[in-house]
Amino acid sequence: MSYINEQYVRIEDNRLVVDKNLANIDIVNFKICRHIYRTYVNLASELQQNGYSISRYSFSKVIDKVECNPASKVTFKELFDEYCRLKETKPAFSFVSHENLCGLIAAKNPLVKQAYDELGVAKVQALKYHVGNIRRELIKLQPLSVEHKIMKMINASFPKQTLIAKSEIKARLQKIYESLEIKQTAKASDLAK
Repeated sequence: MSYINEQYVRIEDNRLVVDKNLANIDIVNFKICRHIYRTYVNLASELQQNGYSISRYSFSKVIDKVECNPASKVTFKELFDEYCRLKETKPAFSFVSHENLCGLIAAKNPLVKQAYDELGVAKVQALKYHVGNIRRELIKLQPLSVEHKIMKMINASFPKQTLIAKSEIKARLQKIYESLEIKQTAKASDLAK
């Protein structure tokens, strides 16, 4: 009888013998894995039913701020440092996935994830967490023509529909040229090109 599952049923003295204990163990294991321990809510209620007290452990003030009040102001530095901490430390046991918490931070400020992935921690710290400088560095890494990079940086650093002094235009444009390592003196007329 090739179709018999030998794990649960075996043949002894020309009789089929069912191992009910093994079947019951598998049923219990299935319930534990697929129901009791599947979600935090189920696990917490199961532990409470068995006499354990459950308290929510907060391991991050930044995460608490973002979860409790999504409109709250959190600095880029705080978000980036917390994102790095979550990426670099993996706890042995946690009710909340670190990947979910990283996703929460990335949803609050997508630049955090992009800077971590593309620039790395050391580069962001060297840029002193300055968002404008980080964006400039990200633009420099893109596989675009130099002219396209200049246009993106100009778009990011010049306010729209606002009068700007000619000297300020030259200074900002020269900073863009220097960041792209272009050996050219900036002129206000360069914007017309």
